[in-house]
Amino acid sequence: MTEEKSLPKKEKKRYFVTAVHGSDCGCSDEEDSVMKLEFQIPGAKKDKIHLHVVEKQLRLVAPKNDEEEYISHYHFACPADIAATEAKYEDGVLKVEIPYDCPNPYKDIPPIKIV
Repeated sequence: MTEEKSLPKKEKKRYFVTAVHGSDCGCSDEEDSVMKLEFQIPGAKKDKIHLHVVEKQLRLVAPKNDEEEYISHYHFACPADIAATEAKYEDGVLKVEIPYDCPNPYKDIPPIKIV
């Protein structure tokens, strides 16, 4: 009787994708209430994308094919409104809108004079 050996599971090649957003302080609209993020993940299938948002972070795992996948993590300065978060995937771009209550801390502060 011979023993069957299982082959080691081949690990997927992972590509870390950085979110594109429209503001340095994390606020993307004038009311400082919605963070808008875009992830370039061409080749991913919409029904295979795993997007998770918890109070202060986002995690993305999106298989491109059997050997490759996109991954990303994003941390927020303020708590996200998870129930109101929306995501749309089209033409290889995942757009995520995350509402939160976080006033811009720099809004009423004058800039430092540089000499």
